[in-house]
Amino acid sequence: MLYEIEPTQARSREAILKCSSMSSIVFGVWVLLGWTLDNEFVKQVIPGQVVVKANVAICLIFLGSTVAVLKRRLLLFSYRRLLARVALGVSLSGNGSTVDLLGECQ
Repeated sequence: MLYEIEPTQARSREAILKCSSMSSIVFGVWVLLGWTLDNEFVKQVIPGQVVVKANVAICLIFLGSTVAVLKRRLLLFSYRRLLARVALGVSLSGNGSTVDLLGECQ
């Protein structure tokens, strides 16, 4: 069922999407910069805690980029297929990390 969204709700949703996509891209780039410079402080979310893996940072950049592109109304079909492949890659990377973590627990 289709329903109308008020302009204020549409603007607030756009702002949330923009903020979430940009923050995930910036955080991913920040962590990759930490890995490049081999700086433990930059690789951690909270100082003294677990280091964020590089593949997680890459996935955050991909997801943020995907959200930024998908918020456009008109997309070519080829872009939608590309974004679906990016999302699949992110999902496979997450599954691989889960399998790796489960292997370490045994």
